[in-house]
Amino acid sequence: MAEKISYRLQYLLLRFMRALVLALPEGGRASLGKFLGAFAGFALPSRRRLILENIKYAMPEVGEEEARSIMKESLRNLGRVAVEILAVPSLDRDKMEKLVRYEGEEILKEALAGGKGVLLLTSHQGNWEYSSLALAARGYKLNVVGKRIKNPKIDDLITATREHFGTKFIHHRNALRPVLRALSAGEIAGFLLDQRAQAKEGILSEFFGRPVSTNPGLALIALRSGAPVVFCWSERVKDGFVVHFDGVIKPPEEGSREELVRSFTMEFDRWMERAIRRRPGQWFWVHRRFRVPKRMAR
Repeated sequence: MAEKISYRLQYLLLRFMRALVLALPEGGRASLGKFLGAFAGFALPSRRRLILENIKYAMPEVGEEEARSIMKESLRNLGRVAVEILAVPSLDRDKMEKLVRYEGEEILKEALAGGKGVLLLTSHQGNWEYSSLALAARGYKLNVVGKRIKNPKIDDLITATREHFGTKFIHHRNALRPVLRALSAGEIAGFLLDQRAQAKEGILSEFFGRPVSTNPGLALIALRSGAPVVFCWSERVKDGFVVHFDGVIKPPEEGSREELVRSFTMEFDRWMERAIRRRPGQWFWVHRRFRVPKRMAR
């Protein structure tokens, strides 16, 4: 009973916040997002410490002042992402087209022309939610693999937001068949792969030169289907966002099945790391990415 009441209150608060965001002009939304991000850093010192620890652990060459600057930018970006997600009902296809630009889109188009669909790899950078929304608004048939939110009412609301322009959401625990169906239909299946995988789901990989646990699901599907893996990432710029399509990640050619999966997964982590290093202040540093399950630790 207490949990149901808590879920209900959380949902009502989110609905109130969405109504507030939708009532604000775009400039007001940006200011609110920055404030919320900065306030979260102030109100949650443990998270602030975690972000700094992650930055210094991943990039030991970064000094204290620069690390704090990256932390502040990351928090402001997260606040803005939260507000921007709540503002999605105010967007139509024309607004989204003006808000998001593309670099290297021909890479995606050429990959789709192969007829096997495309596995789209990305990370929690810039505004990753707007990347999928923008591609769907642009006419691409897009499926996104992700985790459900524990609160069912909030999960329904966020899922509806993600599907605003026709994106299909696929729960990660039952993703294989829906993803293979999407690929056989020549569609795109998107994966966010930059978060820590639980011990029973992950394999040992390397990220920023550090051991990490990464989900091998994308590598397994790519090797099974033969679909190309295209890497893209979102960058926040002054007048909106740029979605960068950096290239097709080639699968390894030699090795056992286990070696192929591990090698491919490690290559995914390398591509994501390169993008994060370009704009470190726009990545999701608040996550415990570098905590390796004990059974996997070297």
